[in-house]
Order: sequence, then structure tokens, then C-alpha cells
Amino acid sequence: MVIKLGAGGKREGHVGRDFAWAPGAKAAFESELARFQLHKKKLKKPFNVFEAGTGKLPLALLRKAQKSSGTRKRRVFTGVDKELNLDLFLKKTGLKGLPKNLRLRQNCAIRELSDLPRESQGVILGSYLVNNISSEEPSCVIRGLPCNRAFFIAADMALRPGGRLVLVQGRMAAHLMKEAAFNLGYELHSKIIPDAAAIKSKSWAIRLRSNPEKRERDVRIEIGDEATVKKELKNLKKMGFNSFEEATQPCIFSLRKPKTPQGRLKARAKVLPQGQKDPLMSFPKNMPERMRKEFGL
Repeated sequence: MVIKLGAGGKREGHVGRDFAWAPGAKAAFESELARFQLHKKKLKKPFNVFEAGTGKLPLALLRKAQKSSGTRKRRVFTGVDKELNLDLFLKKTGLKGLPKNLRLRQNCAIRELSDLPRESQGVILGSYLVNNISSEEPSCVIRGLPCNRAFFIAADMALRPGGRLVLVQGRMAAHLMKEAAFNLGYELHSKIIPDAAAIKSKSWAIRLRSNPEKRERDVRIEIGDEATVKKELKNLKKMGFNSFEEATQPCIFSLRKPKTPQGRLKARAKVLPQGQKDPLMSFPKNMPERMRKEFGL
């Protein structure tokens, strides 16, 4: 780059005052600056996607990672499951190693979420995960809380502001999602997956529940006793469902984390309209003070 100095530039202490651009030098500098800023934008942090409860062979997550690696979007995928078998996964897929943007862990989802850097994940996914998390077994990660409640707290710690917790569950899980959204101060959105769309889903768990007759039959077989079946149906009707197949129809629940504390308060007000009973979960007295302040307890 050529720089021309005026007459006063030779005198000490007056170089800056008489500084001038050589012809075309300013345009060249601005062009280089624009290129640097564009390069800087490309070096932004990757968008992290975390899937809890992937199963033994997370093939759907592998497809997402492979599809993303061919684009400019910097996305990193992490899959976690207690039963995940990496050697079997590589053998079945014929891969010598995992793609650079895919990480698989054989671990408890709650523990893995707790070990992640704070507010580092853009999206946390889970299909029929809440079904497999005990509501009675105490969490080994967050003492004093059952596993299902500890999962939502660990997910909140790992999610960045504006991030989403996307869970696929049966329709009857709506009350649990509403309770979690209220406690965390999250925006809650849900959408029923029609059976015609569920049968074409890439998710095996959703395809498995695409047949209404099969859903009804499976629940009745699982319960077994006819007297218990009638009792459960009576409970479902109180919740607004007429049958097991209706209550177990796949549904997507999206819980979005607001970017500000004020946003959390507004989200709570939307989840629980005025006059309704407060569904706040009973957190233990020995809950860490840091968590109490975070959730406004």
C-alpha cells in the first residue's frame, strides 16, 4: 500500500495532520478491510445440536451431520445414550471413524448435559425421552430431585439464550411440558403429528406410533388388567382424552429459552393464564442458592 505525505509530514509532530492517501490506496484498503470482516463472520462459533436418548444406533443423527458437513453452516452434533455402542455403530454403517462434526457418547443424558459448557447448545432434541426418565428415581447429578425434573434443569443450563428444547412425546405429556415451561420461564409451542405424516417420518420412534389401532392395543397389553384399564381411561377423560390412541398420538413440543429474565417472566404469564392453579414443581429445600435465584424461587 502506497502512502503519500504532505509537505508538513517531514516535520516532527506533524505527520498525522498532513496525512493523505495515494490515488487508489484508500479504495484498496477498504476492500481488504471488507474481506477481513467477511472472513471474521465465517469464523463465528458453531451451532451445537445435542440429542439425548439416541438409542444404540443413532443413524438419523449421522445423516444430519453428513448433510450439514456439505454446507457452509458450522453445526456440531452430539448424541448421548446409555446403551449407545460405538463399535457396533461403526460396523453397521461401514465407517472407519465419525465425521468431524459428530460426537457420540455412551453416558447418562443428564450427566452429559451437566458437564457441557454453560449456555453452549443451540438445540436439545429428544424422542420419547421423558418416558424413559424415572419420576421417582433420585438423580445422581442434581441431588434432591427426581431424574425427570433434573433433566429439564440440566437442559436449561446447557441451552444458550434463544435456544430450543424440542421433545417428541405422546399428547398426554402436555401437562408435564406445561409444568416444565412454567418453572423454567420458557415459551411453549406444540404441534400434533398426523398419522399420515408420522408413518413417513425418519424417526423410528415416531413411525412405530403412527398406527392408532396399534397404539391402543399396545397400551392395553402393557396395562394388562381390565380393571386397571378402565381406571386409566377414566383418568384420561379427566385430562380431555377419549382413548389411549388419542392420548399417545405423537406430538412435538418446543420449549424456547428467552434471552432475558424479563422474557422469562412474560413466558410464564403466557403458559399460565391468570386464575389457573400454579403448577410450580416442589423443589427441595436444600436446592443450591444459585439455582433458586436463576429460577426465581
